[in-house]
Parts: sequence; structure tokens; C-alpha cells
Amino acid sequence: MPEILISSITKSQETDEPLAVVQEMNINIVPEIPNTDIQKLQEDNPHISKIIHFVSQKHVPNSRQCKVKPLPIRKLVSKFNQLTLDDGILYRTYLGH
Repeated sequence: MPEILISSITKSQETDEPLAVVQEMNINIVPEIPNTDIQKLQEDNPHISKIIHFVSQKHVPNSRQCKVKPLPIRKLVSKFNQLTLDDGILYRTYLGH
């Protein structure tokens, strides 16, 4: 998770030279979301929950089955080989360039 280092430096009022670092802390830029919340959100999503079922069963729907599925499911099925389940959370993995 990206972090920003914040430092506060006191300066001498007479010489404007740094005297000491007063405070240092890490601040998360992206808030952490508990895995249980992510699982719940994915389970509550009608499209993602179907994909989770397919991935957990290692079942890729055939083209005839996909035709009757909504577009978001068809798009996810097209990436089936990139989808994994880890601790009940669906991830898409890919190699970046």
C-alpha cells in the first residue's frame, strides 16, 4: 500500500536553519478494506457472485451458455484464465508490461 512520509521540521527563528525533526508518521493513501467486506461486496454483486461460482468449480461456461448471460458476466468469462480465488476473494491476474 502506498505511503507518504510526513516530516515536520522546526527552524530557528533567528537563522532559519533546521533545528530538529519534530514529527514523523506514515499515512495510507488508500484506505484498507477488510477482506470480509470485500467478500461480502463480491457475494452481493449478482455478476461477480456467478463468476466466483464458476471459478470455484473450475467451470468455464460454453459459448451457448454465455449467450444468455448478461454482458458483465460474458466479459468476465472471457478473462476466465486470468481469474483466481484467494481467501474467497476474486482477483484478476495479468502480466503487465
